Amino acid sequence: MKVVMTRTTDVYVGLNERAYFANRNKADLFVSYHLNAATATAYGYEDFTYPTQNKATINSRNIYHGAILPALRALQQFNRGKKVANFAVLRETNMPAYLIELGFITNASEYNTIVGQTNFELLAQTHASAIKQALANLGKPNGTVCVDPGHGGRDPGAVSRGYTEAAYVLRFTLRIREILQGAKPIAPIKDKKEAVTMLNSTGRKEIRELLKKARAAGIIDAKYHTDDKIAKYNDIQLLSYQAAVVNREFK
Repeated sequence: MKVVMTRTTDVYVGLNERAYFANRNKADLFVSYHLNAATATAYGYEDFTYPTQNKATINSRNIYHGAILPALRALQQFNRGKKVANFAVLRETNMPAYLIELGFITNASEYNTIVGQTNFELLAQTHASAIKQALANLGKPNGTVCVDPGHGGRDPGAVSRGYTEAAYVLRFTLRIREILQGAKPIAPIKDKKEAVTMLNSTGRKEIRELLKKARAAGIIDAKYHTDDKIAKYNDIQLLSYQAAVVNREFK
């Protein structure tokens, strides 16, 4: 699989230029990532396609959307549904194109859900897997995907609590690219001293919460990883299972 990105640094790329970039690179799929902004009470995930789309776009988008649902349930994030809009990046692209609104940065609870490092990795793994499944549905499992981190440069996008949409989606999409291009997996932890050092920065509680969310999403075996077992895992087990969750993809 080939991954091309409309930007890899904090620069502004115009809406039409993003679409033309995807067209020039003969991408088989275009996905643009964003964070939403509205009132403090608005919340939820949603994705968009252009109003008049062919069957291939509709079917592959349905596959993508379906692949996201386990993570939404695990994170207890509201699904606002599949929508259509006359966005330039959807209108001007020559291939199936989706615009993803990951959630509302202006909602305090959803901000914490999306921005937290534990959930960040789960979401990145989920969306990388969704891209793979959509490409497979299009008959292009080894095709080219154009990933668009929305905003950038002079256009920070939504801003909340000193955090910008542009910065988040760039970091998020770079991680997706790493996953899709087969970044080296996290090595299992074998040394107790190394485990304690890493846990001081990660936190036992955070890893246990990650394992529970991964279990709810079907990433790890629910019958084996019970609450009682997770509570009793030692340091090396916690970090090893964390690595396993990060390295695995949603099936």
